[in-house]
Amino acid sequence: MQKKSLEYIAPLKLLLLLGVVLIHSDVSTGSAPFANRGIEFSAFVTEGLAVACVPVFFIVSGYLFFLGVDKFSLSLYRQKLKRRFTTLFIPYLAWNTLCALLFVVKAGMAGFNGLGIIDEAGRIDWLRFAEGFWMIPQIDDMPFAFAFWFIRNLMCIAAVSPLLFWIGRSWLLTVLVIAVTILTDEPLFGAEFFVIGACLALHRYDLMKMRLRGWRLVMITAIYVGCALAIFYEVCTTMYMSLRYILVLSGFVVFLNAALRLRHIGSTRPGAVMIGATFWIYALHQCFCSFVRKFWLAVVGDSEWFTALLSYGLSFLTLVGVSVLSWLLMRRFAPRALAILTGDR
Repeated sequence: MQKKSLEYIAPLKLLLLLGVVLIHSDVSTGSAPFANRGIEFSAFVTEGLAVACVPVFFIVSGYLFFLGVDKFSLSLYRQKLKRRFTTLFIPYLAWNTLCALLFVVKAGMAGFNGLGIIDEAGRIDWLRFAEGFWMIPQIDDMPFAFAFWFIRNLMCIAAVSPLLFWIGRSWLLTVLVIAVTILTDEPLFGAEFFVIGACLALHRYDLMKMRLRGWRLVMITAIYVGCALAIFYEVCTTMYMSLRYILVLSGFVVFLNAALRLRHIGSTRPGAVMIGATFWIYALHQCFCSFVRKFWLAVVGDSEWFTALLSYGLSFLTLVGVSVLSWLLMRRFAPRALAILTGDR
């Protein structure tokens, strides 16, 4: 497949990344009842609409991983793993180290929760500290760099990619994987979505064929929003996994269509900057999102619906703005460090 035909991939990743930043800009407590409609809207975006972004990332990753692959040989497997060592493992280790140091400062000096790693006297449990590079039970098994749970899972998925190649070659096996996760109500850490992308790539499906117009796009968008509402308001909890798949797949089509319409954005100066900074925004914003939310809630507040929405919007813009500005500075003054921290992207 020609490189030009994949121009929409970079805008797609950017849109999904902005959805992740929206999740981490959430000013709600994450549980009902909500004080006002502004807080409720913030929670709905986080737990309804934007929750599809990371699973769609897995679909895109699976698609790109197996794009153009006919035979999955041992040499190709080694090549794939070598590439992921640079693009995934090194940034994962680097950012977790930075976030671990930040965690020590926050817990030891700023009074933040030590999460069982640092006690009230400031003593560090080094075994749990080391474990934090992989997972911390108190924060839903996320690592120090909490947004990088996706990177961690992606590395594990890459390790078992020969199995996923075998599954993805068959539509029947791919559907079977989906069915098993629905029936058992047990997700596979993102592999269930990765294999969907793998299946599309291995069957040489051109994603451009998903471009919709008119009532078809309106209908799929309505399905996406409807599923988000059903999940957020717990309309049918017994069908959660089924609704989740419909949400993610319809969201995939919605985001893809938006990206297809923005596929030339990289030819503009602002668009090129945003696309270039995508991974940096993803990595950096997690380091200070809690500070930003607390700052704007303290300055603007959330007592009224409009102040809650304003705090939400300002948190999002601050996270993106500071991240982009720092990326520009890094590109200008420390390009080698930037390359290491972003996996040479």
